[in-house]
Amino acid sequence: MKSYKILDEANDELDAAAVWYEEQRQGLGLELVAEFHERLTLALENPGLGSSGGYTPGGNDIRRFRLRNFRRYAIVMVRIDVGEARDVPRPIASGAANSPGQ
Repeated sequence: MKSYKILDEANDELDAAAVWYEEQRQGLGLELVAEFHERLTLALENPGLGSSGGYTPGGNDIRRFRLRNFRRYAIVMVRIDVGEARDVPRPIASGAANSPGQ
């Protein structure tokens, strides 16, 4: 299994968005969370498929994986080399800067 970390802020944002969507229509928040996990699996299995998001100041590749049905949200993944012999992708999930209701 590939190692990854989801930032606490990203988890909080996903939770808040799921609550907001659930208030709009029953089941919609669950759809958001399910699609997020589906795209996260894709990102972990195929990190090169995401669109380019540039590079970190340290030169690490940034990739974006947009959700299909919730286009304002994306998984942003930064690949970080750990040690000399291993390469461990670490997706960092993030959504839109504003809450869905704004």
